[in-house]
Amino acid sequence: MSDTKDVVLWHPAFAGGIELSLREYKKDLEYEREHLINKGSIRADVLVVKKNPGVKIEKSIGAVFRGHNIVEIKGLNDKLNIDVLNKLIAYTALYKSHGETVNSIPGEELTASTFRREFPREMFKEAEKLGGKVTNPYPGIYYVAGLVYFPVQVIVCSRLDPKEYPELTMLREGVTLKELEAYISHKFDDQGDQINAAAVVEAVLGANPGLLAKIKEDDAMSKELEEFLQPRIEEEKQKIAVRMLKKNFSLDQIKEITELSMEVIQSLAKSLGMPVTA
Repeated sequence: MSDTKDVVLWHPAFAGGIELSLREYKKDLEYEREHLINKGSIRADVLVVKKNPGVKIEKSIGAVFRGHNIVEIKGLNDKLNIDVLNKLIAYTALYKSHGETVNSIPGEELTASTFRREFPREMFKEAEKLGGKVTNPYPGIYYVAGLVYFPVQVIVCSRLDPKEYPELTMLREGVTLKELEAYISHKFDDQGDQINAAAVVEAVLGANPGLLAKIKEDDAMSKELEEFLQPRIEEEKQKIAVRMLKKNFSLDQIKEITELSMEVIQSLAKSLGMPVTA
């Protein structure tokens, strides 16, 4: 739902930021990015499935979540208007209609969410003209009721609490060196969290190119940033290795190009059901 440049820069960062914001519910929630809704090309940015129906999400961005939750992400410069809101609603309804059997995804188990940076004042006005009711139960969280039978929420990241949601509030222009330095000083034990946090920092650096120049002036911080981004770099190298394996490159060629260890490459080959000899 965004142009290619925005998707590349913001979608992995916002998706990672959502997972990090809800990481205390890691065992209860399952995420699928770029979920294919139908047999065509329609995809949801993120599908969040609640594995444990009885769990209650206390964090405000997930308080509305039910069994099946469609999430759409708006990049920094993307517009959120009434037509985009209707597309989110349509995607959610289409997702329900493509269950394995009739009503296998109950309507009462659906929600629709969209994340964006700024407050969409005109969109809310249009929604109210159509009979919708906009409420603000938590800072930065807006529910749009009365347009459809399932809950619809709009998360305005600029109005979230930065202490509670540092990843989502940092995805903007104008981030200071002090903010970034404080964030990369955090230690994430889980590898998935490390990769998501690195994706957030990559997007912040992309939106704030002056920060990287300042960091390069400080050897200690440059090293700290490199270490922080390393899990994401390794993930990208593994994606490249998988593509090369599928194109029948030899294991030695992949090792030379990606600089991954042979053990990692052999493990990737094995996961694809391919020979593990160089």
